[in-house]
Formats: sequence, C-alpha cells, structure tokens
Amino acid sequence: MIWVPNQLVGAPAGTDVTIDCHTEAYPRAISYWVYDNVMLLPTKKYGTETMENSYRAHMKLTVRNLQAGDFGNYRCISKNSLGETEGSIRLYDIPMPSTPPRATEMKSNSNKENNGKRNISRSLNQDERPKVTMVSSSEKEAVPSGPGYDSGMGLYTPAAPQNSGCVSMARWVMPQFAAVILHCFLSGTFSLSQN
Repeated sequence: MIWVPNQLVGAPAGTDVTIDCHTEAYPRAISYWVYDNVMLLPTKKYGTETMENSYRAHMKLTVRNLQAGDFGNYRCISKNSLGETEGSIRLYDIPMPSTPPRATEMKSNSNKENNGKRNISRSLNQDERPKVTMVSSSEKEAVPSGPGYDSGMGLYTPAAPQNSGCVSMARWVMPQFAAVILHCFLSGTFSLSQN
C-alpha cells in the first residue's frame, strides 16, 4: 500500500523542494523514485531519504535548484515479492513571491499623553460628594452653596441667605412632592375617594 500526502506540489524556480510518500508492505519492499521514466539516484541534484519502521517506510525526495526541466510528474514506487504499487506527485512552477513588506511600527499619541498618568477610580465619601445649588433663571449671579442635607431623594443645598431661593425651592419640591403622592396613590396607601 502507498499513500501520498500531497499529490500536487508547487514551488518557484531556483528553490529546493521536498516531496514524500508513505508505504506499507510485507514482506519488506524496495522503494525508489522515478522521473521521466528514469530511476532517481542520490546526486547533487536529488537527495533521497527513506525512514523505515517495521513494515512501514517514509520516502522523501529533495529536488535542489529547480529549473524548467524539473517540473512534471514524479512517481514513488514500492516493490516486493508479492507485487508493486506506486504513487504520483505532480510538481509545478509557481511565481517567486515578492519581497515581504517591511514591518512598520504604529505609535498612538494617546500613549504619549497618558504616559505616567494612571486612571484611578474610587468611591467618594459623604463629605466629598458634590453639593448641588438650585438657582432660578431670574437670579443673575451664581449663588454660593450652603450646607447641604440629604432628603432621601437626592442632595439639596439651599441658596445663600442674601437671596430668597423660594423659586428654586418650589421647582425642586413640587416634582418631588408629586412623585410621593403618585407613589402613595398607586401603592394603595393614599386614596382620593371619601368613605
């Protein structure tokens, strides 16, 4: 039995190529390569190698410095007292690959800017949280924030005492108050019907 892993092999002219066959035979077989009806013997042009293991053999043929007359059909033949078998490998010419492109290194500007800087995330404690100041559109100047308190629905910081802040308070309280009434109504703890 003979097995050829690659029956079609392409290589460019001027290079070396190796083709191979695997055989199994009992009793032990004689194995050789044939090209153009001529048995190939080891020379500077052809290198042959056979690795045997029990009844199995792995045949390799290396053709050096490929030229136009080296392309064609190569046969690996295995013969013993019970018979003969052969495998065929077609060697064809392919164009020489162009020179490989040079590797270019791409650098990002963001790496330079952030070099040495670390992005650190941490949670803020109660004293570090930003204070929110509600300012009406009628107030022309920004109002410095006073001490804030947490109402349970968000942090509210009243306006400074020099301005009334009533408009700001109303804008903040009315939506919150409406949300509480709606929640109570939907949950059934508050009813508009008179019983």
